Amino acid sequence: MVKTLIEFYYHFLHMRHYFECHEIMEDAWKEKSVRTKHDVEVGLILLATSQYHLRRGNKKGARTCLKKSHHILQAYTLTEIGLQDSTLPLLEANMMSDVYTPLDLPLTDDMYQAIIRVHPDFSVNHETDAQWVHYHRTRDRSDVIAARLRSMRDKHPVDNAPDKRHD
Repeated sequence: MVKTLIEFYYHFLHMRHYFECHEIMEDAWKEKSVRTKHDVEVGLILLATSQYHLRRGNKKGARTCLKKSHHILQAYTLTEIGLQDSTLPLLEANMMSDVYTPLDLPLTDDMYQAIIRVHPDFSVNHETDAQWVHYHRTRDRSDVIAARLRSMRDKHPVDNAPDKRHD
């Protein structure tokens, strides 16, 4: 999980690529043999999603995700995932924000050093690469669409569909 957290925080704090943060944590969550919607990975997914929404002006979506994230994360010892105890009050303070300001998660010294070892260029960055702002619109979703169609077909086979011709 440490490698996953390193990548998550690098993308969250340095790249401000919140969509990628979501993907990183979702992959880690899906690798678990037992998953719930209260897992720490879900809390971090929602945290990244809240920032993605807020940056794009979706205040309601951002607030909803941040509240859910806070609710999940408060059940964990945050230092075990590389965050300082001051994280929860920071999230609370940001719940009512209507303006996107990059959220600077307070990392533990150990997590900060671990990130630097893997990503020597790491720094907390407040700049946003424009391509990340509406990233969901640019990615190739053909595999997701094909999987969704397969799933629908498998749930509702049409082999015995009534004949639509009217004689």
